[in-house]
Amino acid sequence: MRKKLTPEEGQAALAQKPKRSKYHVRVDAAGRAARTMPIDGKPVVFDSVGEMNRWCELKLLEKAGKIFRLNRQMPIGLATATCRVTCKKARSQGTYELKAVNWIVDFAYDEFETALPRHVWEDFKGAETDVYKLKLNLAIRQLPPGAILRISHADGTREDFSR
Repeated sequence: MRKKLTPEEGQAALAQKPKRSKYHVRVDAAGRAARTMPIDGKPVVFDSVGEMNRWCELKLLEKAGKIFRLNRQMPIGLATATCRVTCKKARSQGTYELKAVNWIVDFAYDEFETALPRHVWEDFKGAETDVYKLKLNLAIRQLPPGAILRISHADGTREDFSR
């Protein structure tokens, strides 16, 4: 059973710092509001303000005709097949199903830098985690010829990977 707060305890709880995720993004209503933008008349919450700003830049490039077919949250199949494995160790003995692994990039679009359009998968990164580094390594191996994997960093730098 939950304890009722006194008015003083309630004021003290409200005065505390807003809750943040492990990547230092505010997860309270004010933090969500700062990362919300209407797209096609519906409010869309972005993972970060930097990602939201990059989306605005890409929309301007699309209007200018430099890029086309701009999409958000596109999955890249890193390990597409599901399979069953059997483990014979004493503690984890049994059969397990390994599911497909996807990386959902923030943006996907086609750009004209030469006469032919190139497909670009772009991900905005504020912090480089170990999981990100692993998925980046796998994603580069999955790139079709001519495609680019672009990583935009919070400091404004961009890296392009291709095969």
